[in-house]
Amino acid sequence: ARAARRWLNKGADVSILLDMDAIHAANKSETAGAWYEKNRGNGNETAEKLSTPQDELLTFVQSGGKLYASERWVKLGAISSSALISGTTLLSEDQMDDLLIDPSYTIMSY
Repeated sequence: ARAARRWLNKGADVSILLDMDAIHAANKSETAGAWYEKNRGNGNETAEKLSTPQDELLTFVQSGGKLYASERWVKLGAISSSALISGTTLLSEDQMDDLLIDPSYTIMSY
């Protein structure tokens, strides 16, 4: 999400598609980010403040990025749509396929 936000700032049209386990990054109540919380400003050499995946994705959406999540994997992960960060759009597998095979998109995995 940090890289995607940098690309947005450079004028790119950027979308993030969360599939499989990645959908947990959009879950507002996910506790996997607890490590980030306790290690913010942890005295690392750059003194960079660490942020949770949810914070990064929310900032990405607020910066104009588009965030998509697999409807199937949200269901399999037992996540309610109301638990997803604001701005997340659920896509069916057919809708995901349409995006992924659209030749006007450049697909990157970072």
